[in-house]
Amino acid sequence: STTGTSNTVSGSSIHMEEMTSAKETVSYEKPNYTLDDIKAFKESDRTSELLFIAEQYLKKTLSANDIRSILFLTDTLHFSNDLIDYLLQYCVQRGKKDFRYIEKVAISWTENGVKTPSEAKDFSYKYAKIVYTVMKALGKATVPTDEEASYVHTWSKDMGFTDDIILEACRRSVNGTDKNRLQYADTILKNWQKDQVHTI
Repeated sequence: STTGTSNTVSGSSIHMEEMTSAKETVSYEKPNYTLDDIKAFKESDRTSELLFIAEQYLKKTLSANDIRSILFLTDTLHFSNDLIDYLLQYCVQRGKKDFRYIEKVAISWTENGVKTPSEAKDFSYKYAKIVYTVMKALGKATVPTDEEASYVHTWSKDMGFTDDIILEACRRSVNGTDKNRLQYADTILKNWQKDQVHTI
């Protein structure tokens, strides 16, 4: 009922940490919605625009199972239309159009208290591929903290360093110290920015 796509988009593979880092206190199971449930959902004023948006993002006509998934997002997870819009955009940008994947991300967001597109953006920010690559390069295998993610995004977004330059600073940090490697790398990158160093 769903179509997968090849992983050609940058950062297309979701990090399992994003799926499993949430508190495992509540089980979110999709109800067995009937065809009557789907019909009533489709006839709702709120729904027509939402289904249209979903079809535009996914570039296909939605099946009954696809509509059940969207009903699950609104009925069980209580997602607003704006949050569903952002969720679909987020998943499609990562090359994922499978509703099983979309539901897993939605459940992860719910378990972590995400209720708005802004909160979803902040939550997802922490799980960007480069953050995990940097943490691994620095010898850290745990889920990154907000502070750690903030460092990496500052280097990447605010300072404009490419991944290879950031990873070179991490390599030098590992060779230079056993402690405070993140701060050590930050000092290296700040010096490089001051000296206008932008290539290996």
